[in-house]
Amino acid sequence: MQKQEAARLAEEFGRSNISKWDELGCSIHPADRLYLPGHYVFAYPPSAESGARLGGNWPIVVNERTGECRFVRGVDEYMKLKAARPL
Repeated sequence: MQKQEAARLAEEFGRSNISKWDELGCSIHPADRLYLPGHYVFAYPPSAESGARLGGNWPIVVNERTGECRFVRGVDEYMKLKAARPL
């Protein structure tokens, strides 16, 4: 699966799991500082115009083989993804 298709799936997942997605003006961006082999990782910051700041919003992980989407599973997984990024 290409990154563009994974981004589309991540956006669909975000829209269906975050009730104020459109109201906050969220959009999908690659989370380049996070790394999980076999997966794409995306952040979804709100638009600057919304004036909102999301706290504790776990990135969306997309399996590159199956297209399955999920949120990062808590602080421990987040720290592992952050530490695992290639140099």
